Amino acid sequence: MEIEYFTETRKQDDIVDLYTKLGWYGLPGYTDEEIAKASGNSFYSVFAYDGRTLVGLGRVASDGKTVAVMSGICVRGDYRRHGIGEGIVSRLVYFCQSGKYSVTVQLFCEDSLKPWYERLGFERCSYGMRKPARKKDLCDLEREFKNIYGIEQILEHIPNFYWYNFDSFGEFRFYHARNSAGENIPNLHMTFYVNEPKFLICELIFDNVREFEIGCKGLITPLSAFGIVKAGEHGYRVCSLEDDDINFYCENFRVINAQVG
Repeated sequence: MEIEYFTETRKQDDIVDLYTKLGWYGLPGYTDEEIAKASGNSFYSVFAYDGRTLVGLGRVASDGKTVAVMSGICVRGDYRRHGIGEGIVSRLVYFCQSGKYSVTVQLFCEDSLKPWYERLGFERCSYGMRKPARKKDLCDLEREFKNIYGIEQILEHIPNFYWYNFDSFGEFRFYHARNSAGENIPNLHMTFYVNEPKFLICELIFDNVREFEIGCKGLITPLSAFGIVKAGEHGYRVCSLEDDDINFYCENFRVINAQVG
């Protein structure tokens, strides 16, 4: 494996191909329009290639004077643990802190990744806030999911709830049940937790689950960005948007319980 790093893509569709491989393409923030906008507005970008295949990328946004914010760091799953992520990050940092630039590089990441960034010379900081943008066309329960059974139980406690409000998930179990056609289908029962604006425990059942992947079985895991999105003929896609902790499709889902803890 011989990885080469470039500041531009070799082909126009390389980024879409990579995001498709990661399962991100089409999710909030990863549409064609948003990908093009992010690429066009980047201060500096790094693209990692294995031959003609884009296997990782990263970018920074900056005014070139005070601070640079690093984002979009990703590497294909089958290429991880080969130093590619480090190669991307080190090149982004070098550009921002050498030559005519000398700016502080910041980023937001999952807690599980902080030790990895510390090994690259990053320091934890107590300052800084973030407020994720809400995608109303995909995540507004009242408008887009009002026909889902039991959804009013959540809205009763948190009227402005978005799927992003889920902070963690806990217990989950598979079981089989018969659908209206008498077929035996796999279902998934999951418990989710909301911390703000009030502590809420939500139990959801997902019907006819397929392509199920979960990274931290049995553990309560932070979900800084979470989505249930309509997936056309596939029903719904359920996924955490910034990591690989949850990812599956289901035919339908319902809220069976939502109560203040």
